[in-house]
Amino acid sequence: MALELGSDTLFFVNNKPQIISGRGEKSQIVELEKIYGVLVFDGDFYSTKLVFENFDKKEVKRTELNNDLLLGIEGIYNIEKIQNIKAILLESGCYYSEMTGSGSGVFGLCRTRKEAETICEKIKNKYLKVVCFESIEGKGI
Repeated sequence: MALELGSDTLFFVNNKPQIISGRGEKSQIVELEKIYGVLVFDGDFYSTKLVFENFDKKEVKRTELNNDLLLGIEGIYNIEKIQNIKAILLESGCYYSEMTGSGSGVFGLCRTRKEAETICEKIKNKYLKVVCFESIEGKGI
């Protein structure tokens, strides 16, 4: 029934960390370490429909873990702004940074809560909204 509502709804029904494949009908629950991070939103709103339509025109060659939808904003939205926020998060101490879904938020992952809080404090005045987050399940790093 969940898949009839949308491709990503099964993910939310299980309410646990998962690896999702197919349209969302294949789900494998995984154990993850505690994750801390920083989420940045600078006030831009991206149309998911436009991002996917633009992405579908591109030839994507997967080489590493990343958000391929970044290619979907190229040419229709300010990709440099997203790349700049990612770079600032990495330079500030995050060990990984990526655009959220189809944008326009950007997140950075940290090893500890203290690192996330320090980065949030450092960059909070540069962007419209900067928040710290942590995963709800995990053993801790």
